[in-house]
Amino acid sequence: MVGGVNYTYAVRGDGQPTNEVLSEAKKKEALDAVLKTLDPTFLRLPEKVIALIPPQPIGFQRNRELFKVHTGLTFDPMGAAEASANFSLTLLMQPNRIARVAEQHAREKIRYSPNQYFGEIHKALRARMSHSRFEKAIGDNSERLFLQHLLRLANHKGGAQSVTAAALNYIRQWEETLGAVSSDQDTYLQFQIQQFFNDPSQYKMPEVPSLPDGSPIGCGH
Repeated sequence: MVGGVNYTYAVRGDGQPTNEVLSEAKKKEALDAVLKTLDPTFLRLPEKVIALIPPQPIGFQRNRELFKVHTGLTFDPMGAAEASANFSLTLLMQPNRIARVAEQHAREKIRYSPNQYFGEIHKALRARMSHSRFEKAIGDNSERLFLQHLLRLANHKGGAQSVTAAALNYIRQWEETLGAVSSDQDTYLQFQIQQFFNDPSQYKMPEVPSLPDGSPIGCGH
C-alpha cells in the first residue's frame, strides 16, 4: 500500500477503478504498521526465550530452518533481530516502490516525496534513543541496514534516475549531520558513506543474516 494504487482490469463502462493512487492516510497507516516491526521492543527477544536456546551441538550443521548467526555455536538474538529488520526494510526500500512514491509526488505535491519517505523511516529508527542498552544496540543495527539500503538504491543501475537522485541526496544530508564523529555508530556510518563515494563500483554491502525458511519445513522438501 506504500506507493500503492487501487486498480482493476476493467472494461469500458463497468465503473471500476483502473489506476487510482491510494490516499495519503491509507499509505501512512500502512507505513506506520510496518515501521512498528522495526521498533527495538518488537525485535528484542525476551531473556527467558534466549535462555531456552542452547548452543549448536558439535557435528550438527545450521540448516535452513535456523537463524543465521554471527556468534559461532551460540544463538544470536542480535542476528535474529537484524534478519527481521532487514526483511521489513527490503519491502520498504524496494526500488519500484520508491519510483512510485517519486512519480506520485511529481503528479501531486501533497503526496510523500522520496526524501520525506526516507525521513519517516529514519525518524522511526532514531526513536530508539529512549530504549535500553540492548534495544539501542538492535536499533543501531537497523539504522546501519537502512543506510545500506539507501546505498543500494543510489547504486542501482536499472532503476529510475529520480530514485537514485533522491537516495544520493538523502545520504549527503545524512553525512552532514554526522559531523564530528562522537560514537561507534557515527564512525561506522561515516566510513560506509566514504567508502561508497570513493568508488561506488567497488563498494560491497556487508552480508546480512537471512530469515529461516518458512513452511513447509521439516518434511524433506
